[in-house]
Amino acid sequence: MSAPVRHYPVFVDLAGRLAVVVGGGDEAERRARSLVKHGADVAVIAAEPTQGLIEMEAAGELTIERRGYVAGDLKGAFVVVCASGSEEIDTAASREAEAGGSLVAVPGLPALSNFTSPSVMRRGALQIAVSTGGTAPGLAKRIRAQIADEFGPEWGEYLELLGIVRAIVLDRVPESERRTRMLDALSADDSLREALAAGEHVDPEDVFKRLVMEQHD
Repeated sequence: MSAPVRHYPVFVDLAGRLAVVVGGGDEAERRARSLVKHGADVAVIAAEPTQGLIEMEAAGELTIERRGYVAGDLKGAFVVVCASGSEEIDTAASREAEAGGSLVAVPGLPALSNFTSPSVMRRGALQIAVSTGGTAPGLAKRIRAQIADEFGPEWGEYLELLGIVRAIVLDRVPESERRTRMLDALSADDSLREALAAGEHVDPEDVFKRLVMEQHD
């Protein structure tokens, strides 16, 4: 039997959850921006935060404690990023976070982390994550770029269209088996994405009517 893969892939809802970033350098800023983007309640602990972090604080996107990390700072944190640039400080913060049951990442030190942030390709609601388990981040980025070439910008609009049509089907079609057939046909119809890629307008109601007609054939 092969050894188990260490990291379990999962998408986590961070909306309204406390995320603490220890450190105020460029890496800390990058991680803080990502956490803010995903709806976390971000608190930064840094004696000398970057100008970008200061501007984010001024915009009300996060809070900054202008001092060094001390034990107890991570109480109640759902996720912690240790990016102080000091291995001693990051190790201490990582141990506190782990003991408190937090998700913790220490950039550059995967042995002190219990999760890693994958390289993500986004097209609207579509997210494709690539991870090498922290062993080769550059390779993960290269693979992400290859995926981005395959999934063009129309995929965001395409996913939005599918979501609207799906809601219509669920609202108007009471028979579960018929709903399933219609939704399967919807997901298999690549012509919708091709039409959007060509710049054409696709009306969700027209798509629904076509699905109804196809089910009656």
